[in-house]
Amino acid sequence: MTHPETSLPADEITTFDPVLDRLTAAVDRLHRNALLTFLAAGLALLISLWTLYQVSSHATEIVIEHDKSITVFLFELLRTTAFAGVVTAGVWGLFNLGRAQLDQATRYEKRLIAAHFLNYTLATYGQEIRDEKMQLSDVMSFLKSWSENVESAFTNLKFGSRKTQDFSISVGPGGTSVTTGAAKAHVPAPPAGGDN
Repeated sequence: MTHPETSLPADEITTFDPVLDRLTAAVDRLHRNALLTFLAAGLALLISLWTLYQVSSHATEIVIEHDKSITVFLFELLRTTAFAGVVTAGVWGLFNLGRAQLDQATRYEKRLIAAHFLNYTLATYGQEIRDEKMQLSDVMSFLKSWSENVESAFTNLKFGSRKTQDFSISVGPGGTSVTTGAAKAHVPAPPAGGDN
């Protein structure tokens, strides 16, 4: 499936200018979309930080109201963590969408430069090609080597760590253990007959 701004039916192409115009429009559209996506991600981040503060404050109040019950504490911790996870995934997704749009705009810019170069080459050496003083295949192989697909600087850009750290929580009769990477924390179970 092709995007309407970047595809042209063959019978509409009589000069190279429509191709250049479409590529320029696609680059502009993707730059604009990336900017809007980054702004939306920034706004979502600010709103989510404020909301997370409100949710954690409310959870703290609930735990204090229930005489610091372990069960209520674990429930509120789980609920707040789940909320933070969902919000983080959404903001993370927006930032990565903006990065992908910026990456695609950079790729289109490279294609636009290659298209200008091809246009220049055919305009400059068109007569030599027609007179068979120069082979079109030579021009095309030079163009191919010149415009070889080189990854954009934004392609491998990642937000956060490149290595995912293992994270596990285990709750058993001996207490609660939390492990992330090489760090491990253990909270022993309360003595039998103690308050929950």
